[in-house]
Amino acid sequence: MNFLFDFVERGQKHELTEVFIRNIHQIIMKGTDPDWAGRYRNSNVAIIGSDHKPCPSYEIAPNVEALVAWVRANKHVLHPVELAALVHHKLVYIHPFFDGNGRACRLIMNLLLMQEGYPLVLILKNDRRKYYRVLELADKGNYKPLVAIHFSGCRTLTKHVH
Repeated sequence: MNFLFDFVERGQKHELTEVFIRNIHQIIMKGTDPDWAGRYRNSNVAIIGSDHKPCPSYEIAPNVEALVAWVRANKHVLHPVELAALVHHKLVYIHPFFDGNGRACRLIMNLLLMQEGYPLVLILKNDRRKYYRVLELADKGNYKPLVAIHFSGCRTLTKHVH
């Protein structure tokens, strides 16, 4: 989080790239899993307690590149909170890493929000079941509850003055 706050306080706007996604993951995982920090998984995984089946490992890089292209095409079309919510879902859906996917995706989502002057969206432990439920709905193409949880997380949608 300090990295993100420093980044935003310096007034830097960061283009979401595949390298940036891996760098965020490396920062959060270097202390717990240095061998895989910032590296895509090289085998298939199953998510315990979820019906979602992440893409095969060989599809990760092309899917992340497609996500980056999608962000470039939509960043001036979608409301910033909607964009952040959808990026969050699309990246966690790809599930590019063995561990730390949720943390990396939430940090990237919050960076997108903070760069536009919005407050952080925090998923509280008490809200985790609701969070998982709206992600599952988004897996099935129903994004409204996911976007709504992010809007409510922003509390006020008034941009901060820089």
